[in-house]
Amino acid sequence: MQKSSKKKRKKNARNCSGSSSRARQNGPIYLQLLGTSVDASPSLVLVSESEKFIFNAGEGLQRMCMEHKVKLGKLTNILLTRLSPDTFGGLPGMLLTIADCGMKKITIHGPKGVNDAIRASRSFAMRDDMQKEFRDLDSNWSMTSSGIKFDVVRVSKTMTVGVKREREEKQQSTFGMVKNFLNLSQSETTDEDCCYCFVAETSSTPGKLLIDKVRNLGIQPGPQLGHLKAGKAVECKLKNGSTRVVQPSEVVEPGQPPSRFAIVDCPTKHHISSLISRMKIHADSKATSSNERKETSLVCVAHFAPLEVITDPAYSKWAQEFSPSAQHVLLHPSCCGQQTVWWASELNLLKLRMLAPSVFPEPLEKGNLSSLEVKGFITGKHLAKFRVYPFKAVGWDNSGILTPPDQKAIEESLERYGVSSQELQKKLEAFHEANSEVKETSYTMNNSAMDVEEKSADAEKYTIAVENDKTEEKKTDSLFDPEILFTGTGSAIPSKYRNVAGIYVRLQGDIGFLMDCGESTYYQLLRKYGSDMDSILAGLEFVWISHMHADHHLGLLTILDRRNQILRKSSKGIEIKPLIIFGPKKLELWISSFNRISNLDAPFIFVKNELISDSFWTRVQSPSEDIVQVFQRIGKNGVKSIKTVRVTHCQDAWAVILEHQSGWKLSYSGDCRPSSKFATAAQGSNVLIHEATFEDSLMKEAIARKHSTIGEAVGVGRNMCAERVLLTHFSQRYPKIPDKMDPVSDVSSVDNGTRTDFKMPERVGIAFDLMQIRLGNLHWLPKLLEPLRWIFPADVEIEDEEKQAI
Repeated sequence: MQKSSKKKRKKNARNCSGSSSRARQNGPIYLQLLGTSVDASPSLVLVSESEKFIFNAGEGLQRMCMEHKVKLGKLTNILLTRLSPDTFGGLPGMLLTIADCGMKKITIHGPKGVNDAIRASRSFAMRDDMQKEFRDLDSNWSMTSSGIKFDVVRVSKTMTVGVKREREEKQQSTFGMVKNFLNLSQSETTDEDCCYCFVAETSSTPGKLLIDKVRNLGIQPGPQLGHLKAGKAVECKLKNGSTRVVQPSEVVEPGQPPSRFAIVDCPTKHHISSLISRMKIHADSKATSSNERKETSLVCVAHFAPLEVITDPAYSKWAQEFSPSAQHVLLHPSCCGQQTVWWASELNLLKLRMLAPSVFPEPLEKGNLSSLEVKGFITGKHLAKFRVYPFKAVGWDNSGILTPPDQKAIEESLERYGVSSQELQKKLEAFHEANSEVKETSYTMNNSAMDVEEKSADAEKYTIAVENDKTEEKKTDSLFDPEILFTGTGSAIPSKYRNVAGIYVRLQGDIGFLMDCGESTYYQLLRKYGSDMDSILAGLEFVWISHMHADHHLGLLTILDRRNQILRKSSKGIEIKPLIIFGPKKLELWISSFNRISNLDAPFIFVKNELISDSFWTRVQSPSEDIVQVFQRIGKNGVKSIKTVRVTHCQDAWAVILEHQSGWKLSYSGDCRPSSKFATAAQGSNVLIHEATFEDSLMKEAIARKHSTIGEAVGVGRNMCAERVLLTHFSQRYPKIPDKMDPVSDVSSVDNGTRTDFKMPERVGIAFDLMQIRLGNLHWLPKLLEPLRWIFPADVEIEDEEKQAI
């Protein structure tokens, strides 16, 4: 029994690692494009009859697969062209999701160091019941699986004087309190300057033996028929008694020749020279016509390269050396512009905008984000498919491409739930007329209504001293009335309606900060701020992370990477300082290790949440000079104090309280069970943002998973005398709004959350993705609850539908 089990494991390993002999494919094979838009990260899915392969796994990949039902049950291999946030950012989350859906094994192919990158994520993104095999890419790498043979082309960076100087500057630079705790040896690090391209070839398929013709010639059954079917001429004795050589074409219909295609990555102009010299053997300049497709030619070349590389004369000339029939498709966001990727989310926003256009504004200022036409190349379209096999059917299938949702889409969506769009419009008009006296005004402080005691002496330890004259200069409307943008309001995994946790607070101009930074936070910000993103990122003063669960911090790598890219854009003259990151202690290890493995070299200053907590300050009389410098820096932008409270959820989980010099206070729970310590520390908050993962009827589940119910979250807000409570972090079983949330006017009727007959009080609102709210219009949110029910009636969709896509 033991030997049999061992043999079975070896056989499975051969099948998944690609070291088995080439199998014959019978069904069609195609490439599907995902995320070819400025607000997404591009990936390619290669689909055969028995397997699926993913090339690059940037942020948002699992959300795209869920929404568009790109099923990954047959996924066996993930291949990365290089190790960067664009190619790796969505991988930890994807591995968690496919493991939770029952996948038993996955093979990951990537540059040296991908194993270390996944290992560094083990504390928050590991499932031991799914076996992971890692294969480092090098010049000798190859793989054959499902009848498709893959070869790799290693592309290196040309070391010009400028590149050498840039590397030396990186090695000499220091970034505040950044430390690398892993001490990886040189043999464990990846080659920072390399990327990898893949060239694939399907196997040929022999034609079918024509039995009638065999009988007419009188060829007797035997080995000779096998030779003929294999394409070999055979000397046969015919029924007329003669003997002659029979050609395969006489008794076998034409077979399917192999198809060849390539996936090319060339991240910078410094890689072009190496790419051209090493990929030259795959170019075919002998084809004479675009209608003549040679069997040895590449039928498709998918380019991950950015626009500045694509338009380089040397790169364009190299691409022209391929057969004229080869389809060159662009995948990079800089080439593809703005496309409809998040269709369900955009439809949601259109509906919400009917109700409150100021709270749900246009999600993207397009600027110059339209796609560009590049001669000789095709702009990739999200969800488009390119058939690479059979050879006779090679070509595009654009039937799945999405068009932006419009009024018709709104009406059809409402009709599915039995809602008349005409009746809805009348109800909304009546609602707006009834609430016409509600005006959006800048926020003014009114502490007398909050029943708040004076701050304790201990709280003063967190106050940042700033000269009065500088403070007065910074008192603008935005200081009194900050803008709060929710980049994600769902829990655990992203869904088509709710992304994972993220909250952006914009203070003045482009100065702001993030509280939690789940996967795709950058792309959600881009959907809102569009061409202003460089300024928004440059003005991002700090990021606060509540705990080490994947749905709260996996977006950090892309934020750091994009800030690095701004540093390189010297022509814009944007000054950018190292990003301050407050978070659990293991977060620093993770960022530092990825910095080292991928050579991201993102400048950041890390402060452990414990260093700004109540318990720490009771033990330490004075903070370190480093902490003082951090507080002085954020104090110059109006932040008076920031402190954390340890909460019950997982190890090293925290809530945060921020006070501004203009007087407002904002508190955020992160993920937790209700906390009396948090309620006490955050007394008198102008707004409490609290997780509300479950309905009150699911109290047992909330306790087991250490989350809060809706009623418990509101109870915390009542106990801290918060002016307003915003609920977020909803279970994905509530794709739009939870079922049992009805408005009542009496806040005192809400207890600490132990009752199950809870009703929504007047001071509470619920958050949606890309909802933009100021303190001055928070009073709108409770009024929106009833009309929200008109737009989103009882929803039949639950999280199981999302998992079916995986």
